[in-house]
Amino acid sequence: MNVEEAPTPVAVSRRLSGKLFGLLTLAALELWIWFNMVGLDYERGDLFPFTTAHWFIIGQMLMLPFFGVVAWISALLFNRWPTVLRLLVPGGLAVLIGLAIHDALPAQRLKWLIGPKLAQHALARRIELGDSHGDGQWAYGVLQIDTAFQATLLEAQGFETFKPPFDDYVVSGSPEEKALATNRDTFFKSKRLELRMSEDGKWCFFHYSEFVPRVASPAER
Repeated sequence: MNVEEAPTPVAVSRRLSGKLFGLLTLAALELWIWFNMVGLDYERGDLFPFTTAHWFIIGQMLMLPFFGVVAWISALLFNRWPTVLRLLVPGGLAVLIGLAIHDALPAQRLKWLIGPKLAQHALARRIELGDSHGDGQWAYGVLQIDTAFQATLLEAQGFETFKPPFDDYVVSGSPEEKALATNRDTFFKSKRLELRMSEDGKWCFFHYSEFVPRVASPAER
């Protein structure tokens, strides 16, 4: 009569290590995708200005099963991997999370919103960034700029001046920021970005939107 041998303490330890590694893989992938999709509600000096994107919550129906399969495979293969690979995989996940956090920081988001050249001459005082689902990402913000900002803007391609009705261009809900706006402000716009430069050249209000209204063709006009 065959009697099944009880698993040794070493075998039990390896199984637990594999399960723990699978859970850590799942948590790392979830953290990575969260920072890749994160929104911003930033005021100068905030230590954690991130907000959960709507798409992250909705996308869990697709992401969790996929990440779960990856974590399950990782747990199964854990005991077969050499020690070097067991160290490289967590290290690679840590690098991915670090890069995602770096790209989500307000300073990096500002480079993406207004371009790296303009961002060199600006400090973000406030940035609010989110996703409107069908119309893509949007952002509002206030920048403290130096004297080279407007000169760099004039040299940049894709920007043109415009003059909207003063009362129709909402600057901010903050009374302090509204007080900075005057009828002598300068306005610039590109395909997705609108900038409002204060008269003293020290402040810039911006609005970014990935939604670009469709322009009718000559035949449709």
